[in-house]
This record gives sequence, C-alpha cells and structure tokens, in this order.
Amino acid sequence: MTWRLCAVAGSVLALSLTACSPGPSHETTVKVDCEEFQASAQDPAVVAREITVSKGAVVELWLCSNPSTGFEWEEAALSDDSVLEETFHEFVAPDSTKLGSAGQEHWTFEATGSGDCTVSLRYSRPWEGGEKGVWGFTLSVTVS
Repeated sequence: MTWRLCAVAGSVLALSLTACSPGPSHETTVKVDCEEFQASAQDPAVVAREITVSKGAVVELWLCSNPSTGFEWEEAALSDDSVLEETFHEFVAPDSTKLGSAGQEHWTFEATGSGDCTVSLRYSRPWEGGEKGVWGFTLSVTVS
C-alpha cells in the first residue's frame, strides 16, 4: 500500500512541475552591432536578416546608434502592419562614459497576423541637407 501512495505522490509532483514549467519562448531578438554596418561592402551599408515567428510572438530589434554624430534611425517602415505591429521604440545610452560611445536603439514588434512583413530602417542625419540612408537595415519576418 505504501508503494502505491509513493507512486501517486510522485505522479502528482511530476504533473505539477510540468504544469509550472515555462512554455516555448515567444520572443525573438535580433541585434546588429556597429561593426556589421562598418564591415558592409555596400554603399550605403545595408544589413539584412530573416526570421520566422509564430502569431503572437514578440520581436525585439537592437541596432547600433550614436546620436552624438547627428545620425539617428528614421521611423520603422512596415510593409504590412496587419502582420507586424510596432509596440515600442527607445534609445538606450551606452554603458561607457567615453565621449562619443555608441548606444543602441531598441524596437519591439508584435506578430499580430499571419503572412510576411518587411521592416525597413534608414540611418540618417534628419535635417535638411543632412546625409540620408548612410546605413540601412531590413528585417524580413514570416509569421506562421
């Protein structure tokens, strides 16, 4: 009788642990450092990535950015906002106190529908006559 009690208790414990374990991750992070743009043989420097996510997933995008140079990433252009929706954008200052250090820009997108969407960004000096599209970034997202 005791072994049955132990077996039942063990089964209950195993089910409890399974129920409390985290499910599959619904977050995808894409990060591009300054060196990747500087190493590009293209003029302007363009970096591209492709990812596939499930509907409801969150996509985090981190791109090198240094507003002390006058450059900034322009607003994200989405090819299909019924597939992907921008939910957050911020500049994150560098950890370094060294003058002129690059920080990062951080975007969050939510996969709201099925299909394909391209996120396009250009790194420019926004004022009239400023350099436009010195760097470019394209993220092709397939939502299943």
